[in-house]
Formats: sequence, C-alpha cells, structure tokens
Amino acid sequence: MNKKLTQRDLDKLRRREEILDAAERIFSEAGVGNCTMDEVAKAAGISRPLLYVYFKDRSELQLGVGVRALQQLLALFKAASEAEQLGLRKVMAIGQAYVDFAREEPFRFSVLSMCEAQGATQSSDSNLGQQMLQIGAMVHQQTTLALVCGVNDGSIRANLGDLDMVSRSLWALTHGTIQLAQSKPAIIEASGGSLQSFFQCSMEMALYSLMAR
Repeated sequence: MNKKLTQRDLDKLRRREEILDAAERIFSEAGVGNCTMDEVAKAAGISRPLLYVYFKDRSELQLGVGVRALQQLLALFKAASEAEQLGLRKVMAIGQAYVDFAREEPFRFSVLSMCEAQGATQSSDSNLGQQMLQIGAMVHQQTTLALVCGVNDGSIRANLGDLDMVSRSLWALTHGTIQLAQSKPAIIEASGGSLQSFFQCSMEMALYSLMAR
C-alpha cells in the first residue's frame, strides 16, 4: 500500500522541481559546464547549503534534468505509438517523435546526449543514475514493442532477429541523423537538400529495412 504524502513531502517535491526549473534555465543559458551551484541556488531562490540537500553536485543536477527529459521522451513515444495501429507505422511515428523532441526541446536533447557521451547513467551509483537507466530502458522498450506488434501483424518482416538490438540500431540511426543535422546543417543544405528531406531519407531507409516483403 502506497504511503500517503504529507504536506512536508509535497513541499519537498515542489522545491525539488523548482530547483530543476532553475537549473534548466541556467544550464541552457550558460552551458552545463559553465555555471556554478551558487548560480543555480540564486536562480532557485534558496541558499547554497539547501541546494546541496537536494543535489550533491552539478553532475547530479545534470542527471536530474536528464531524468526529466527521459520522462518527457517516454510520454511522447507512448503517445506516438498508441496513435497508430500497424507496428511499422508505430515505429515510424516513434522516430518522428524523437526528431520533433530534438527540434522542440534542443536543450533537453543536448543534456541526454551529454549523459550518454559521459557515461553518466552507467558510472553513477546514485538514485538518479539508476532512474535514468530504468527510464531509458522503458524508452527503448517502446520501439521494441512496436517492432513486436509489426512482426505479429505482418507489417514488419519476421526475420529481423533480436528485436531489442534492432530497436537500439534504429535509435542510433535516428540519433545520429539528428546530431548531424544540428552540427552540420550548412553541409547538408549545400548538397541541395533540406534538413527535413535529410530526416525523411533516413526514415525511409529504416522503413525499407523493416518492411515485410
């Protein structure tokens, strides 16, 4: 049976969210590596010692922001999948949701990329690190479930092999496409195509590789 939250518990949760709001603002303006805990505390309207009660250092703050981003991404993936019937269309809708997330929430996408690059989710023994691992697995599971649905309804070929590995390969393709579009837009557009056509080309390649023949 779940313990009922007291007013004190609710106040602590509210303050934690306010701290993360402040951290997102400061991080997005100055960069994660270019701000101090003092600046975050000031932006949140609390003392520095109180900030350390909630987050022990800047890396934990980054993880807290990363958990938020993953929770949002999980909700987006679920909604995208539930809006479609065929498994193949679920997979493509999830891919488009990731592209939209990166475009509409560039800072959160950047934080998630930093967590992956730094191995924060693997090296941290903190509760936040474990949360990132757990939610990240749930995010990937949405694509795996869509692949299973597609194999069962005949829209995705049945000889793909390990569907969890396929899910991660699709993530790598989409993530890499997004990062290239963000870091080298001039090169892509100089070739005569738009960023949207670049995304579309990658998604069509994925679609062709999955389709039942």
